[in-house]
Amino acid sequence: MLKGTNITKIFGGLIAISKLDFEVEKSSIVGLIGPNGSGKTTLFNLISGFLRPEEGKISFNGDEITHLKPYQIARFGIARTFQIVRPLKELTVLDNVATGVLYGRGTADIKEARSDSLDLLRFTGLESKKDTHAGLLKLADRKRLEVTRALGIRPQLLLLDEVFAGLNQKEIDEAIQLIFRIRREMGITIFMIEHVMKAIMKACDRIIAVHFGIKVADGPPDEVANAPKVIEAYLGTGYVTD
Repeated sequence: MLKGTNITKIFGGLIAISKLDFEVEKSSIVGLIGPNGSGKTTLFNLISGFLRPEEGKISFNGDEITHLKPYQIARFGIARTFQIVRPLKELTVLDNVATGVLYGRGTADIKEARSDSLDLLRFTGLESKKDTHAGLLKLADRKRLEVTRALGIRPQLLLLDEVFAGLNQKEIDEAIQLIFRIRREMGITIFMIEHVMKAIMKACDRIIAVHFGIKVADGPPDEVANAPKVIEAYLGTGYVTD
């Protein structure tokens, strides 16, 4: 579904991503891991059109999207959340989701957008808070709102940037179950960045690991977690065993 070839991104003299190849298969849940500063969010920004690569190309369902604008990529069927959650604080939860429906691939009618949004809030478990101003939500609900708003554009592919960060174990477990339901019941493919290793190991079919913008491992979760280059990236060479 999603493919990147020879992706390179440079900021000044810093090579953030270097000749990176990646693939995300339809109906899969793929994780993206790596230490802070390894290029994970930069890659998501390239996929979603917020940045342009110096080299390489990105394709979605066979169509090149490398140089499209973010709204064009969204209407192709790619939605994303952000590492730092920024709801429209003065709007209700319902109207936050309606913005995604209106400006994504959905309806241009406000009443219809709110109706669709209410269905999505039921799905994600936020219906009881539909009339609450988004600025009053606790962190777990703000993250759930971010996901719900992304679902409002009716994506085929959902990019999740650290949806587990700052959550307790119960909230993480609930978030994992929601991710499984998004794939199972909505048929949406998921590509996710995460630092909570136990959670991403449980949630993902496959994991891609990057370090200094270079792919160092790609495969099943257990295999990637035990890869020497991944251990070295997180813990240093002293923890790598033969």
